[in-house]
Amino acid sequence: MLEEQALEGSRQLLGEAHPDTLLMMNNLAATLRGQGDLPGARTLLERVLDSSRRLLGDTHADTSASAWNLFILLVQMEDRAAARMIFERDLNWMMDPNWLLDQTPESLGANQQAILAEIYKLYQPVGGWSRLKRWLRRWSPKR
Repeated sequence: MLEEQALEGSRQLLGEAHPDTLLMMNNLAATLRGQGDLPGARTLLERVLDSSRRLLGDTHADTSASAWNLFILLVQMEDRAAARMIFERDLNWMMDPNWLLDQTPESLGANQQAILAEIYKLYQPVGGWSRLKRWLRRWSPKR
């Protein structure tokens, strides 16, 4: 597959932790997901998220996008515990009212704006936070 060859070339030329290499890994993960290779996509997305968090920081737009992509995949895979952990560890900070009050639309990347919009859809129009909490509980590990 051409994407795999491009990724390998990027790894050799730029290194595993380069933002372009991470983008190629993310793109390959999307292709694998589209082809039905969810475990392969998960492995790549987990690596992208770990590297993004380490290199760019927890609140960087690319880290948020990586977390969201992995979260959606985990929901698709019905791995409730992992989906909840990713949401709480890597996305929940975006809902902190203190952080949100300090933001302007221009200060957020397009990815973060889109992720926030999707998160807000989870708890609107009725019930506010209670709907989001119910949704998260749905993805909690079953006891």
